[in-house]
This record gives sequence, C-alpha cells and structure tokens, in this order.
Amino acid sequence: MHCEWPTCKKESFLNEEHFTQHLYHHRDEALCNFVAPGTCQWPGCRSKRSSFTFKTTAEFDRHLKRHMKVYWCDIPGCKHREGFARHYDLNRHLKCHSKEREFNCPDPSCTSAYIGFLRKDKLDAHIKTRHPHLMNIVQSHRCDVHGCTVKRPFDSIEDLKKHFATSHEINRPHRCPVENCARHSNGFTTSGKLIEHIKVEHGPPKCKFDHCQFRSLGDVMDEHHQRAHWAGGNMTPRECNLPGCQGSRSSFTFEQFRTHLADHGFPTYSFELIRAAQAGNMKYFNESKFVPCKNCSERGSECGLNVV
Repeated sequence: MHCEWPTCKKESFLNEEHFTQHLYHHRDEALCNFVAPGTCQWPGCRSKRSSFTFKTTAEFDRHLKRHMKVYWCDIPGCKHREGFARHYDLNRHLKCHSKEREFNCPDPSCTSAYIGFLRKDKLDAHIKTRHPHLMNIVQSHRCDVHGCTVKRPFDSIEDLKKHFATSHEINRPHRCPVENCARHSNGFTTSGKLIEHIKVEHGPPKCKFDHCQFRSLGDVMDEHHQRAHWAGGNMTPRECNLPGCQGSRSSFTFEQFRTHLADHGFPTYSFELIRAAQAGNMKYFNESKFVPCKNCSERGSECGLNVV
C-alpha cells in the first residue's frame, strides 16, 4: 500500500482501513480545490491526460470514486496489495483464487482447451491473440441477455437455444408478429424494444389515422389504436368535422387536436374552438384565415368524398 500523491509524506499505514481513510483525506482536499469547470488533478488520472473537463462539482465527485480503492482482497497470501475502486473489480479478482477454470479454449488442439481460464476476459484475450478466426464463433455461442450469469460460451447453438428456453424465454413475452422472424419465438423483455425492432427490421406502415406517425404491425398496432385513438374516459379522441376533414378518419387526442387546429390556420386554441371543430360549426372561425387541412382533404378524397 502506497499513496500516489507525490506531495504526500505519509509512507506507512497500519492496515487497509487506515489507508482508506487516508484516501478520503485526499478526496476531500481535491473537492475543496476544485473549481468548475475543471479537470481532475489526481496523480495518473486518465481524464487529466485527455483534458476531460468536469462541468459541475457533483460530476467531479462521482468521478473521484474511481480513485477511491476501498475494496481489498482478504485471501491469505494474495500478492495483489492494491485495493479496487469497485466491488465488481474485487469479485473479478477473487476468481483468480478459484481452482475452477470454466472458460476453455474452443480449439481442441490448444492446451488451454483442457487447462482453461479463470475469467471470461482472459479467454477472450487468448482467442484474440492465438485464434482470432474463432472469435466470432465464440461470441455467437454466448448468451446476450443482459444480466445473465452464464458467461462462458456454449458448446453449440443448440445448447444456447436450450439455455435461452429454460432461463429467459418466459421473461420475453413481447414477440414479433412476423412469423419467419427469429424474434417471433424469442421475443423481447419490453414492448419498447419490440416496437424498435419492428421499425428497424420490417419497415412497417404508418398508423391509418392522419397526423399520427406511429409505425408498427399486428397486436402492437392494435394496442396503439386502442390507446391513442379509441381510448375511453376523458382521453376520448376527437374527430374534426371542419371543411376538408369530414370522413378523413382523422382522430386526435386532446394535445393532437390543439396541434391540428394550427393546420387550419389557428395556432392558438380555446375550448370553444375545439368544440366547434368537432361539431363542424364554422361560425366560430374567421373564414378569411381558415385553411382546409391538406392532409385530411387528401385522405377524404381517397375515400371518395367530396371535400372542399
């Protein structure tokens, strides 16, 4: 244990706890001397070399946690006499003391296929150095579910699929409606991820209601219609019956209706205007400023209606 500060005269510490308290002294000193925006003056800090600027004291304080090496290995005989800034780093180090080498090289002719490695990153470094052509195969045999505790690659794609079915499939209820898509059987954990997948992979059509830019397919689109265009209670969407809008299948929430009135030349609104637009009553509108909604008029024409 040694202090990294070149101006520090403290050379010996009774134990790890004593050293940790000493580090907090330097942390408090660094915070007192910090003037935002500024850089970190901790010896050897990478952000200092890259001229990274911290905009606030709170942001700088969060950064200082990287320098607070307060987690220690308590395994007898361990030669690593430096602390760790994160509990995750300590746990990763503790695997070095384990006798279980579960990360084996996939090349059967390599001695590491039998001896193995203690950690995933050590196996990856070995493959990148000795067997770079196998890296893609190894990655494709790993589970990519966030938070999965199984880090080693599976022996085959079939084993990976079995693992997914038994460990994760029940937690992915949002399935892609496209039957030949891989995500039709292996869904997503949230509806937001499913919606984004459909947009990127399948180029879905827009919502059938005018002025709505939502895109999706199947049950996701049906749910959107129910939520955004046919909801009950105070959120019941409104239809505009002003000239050019009748029969256009436009349906708006209250906020959308306010925006729609601007298409008719009225950027400001009142509840009287909204009620008049729903009833198609033109006496509340200034006819010299009134503009038929182009989008609704085109939709009405497509439906075979005579629109103004």
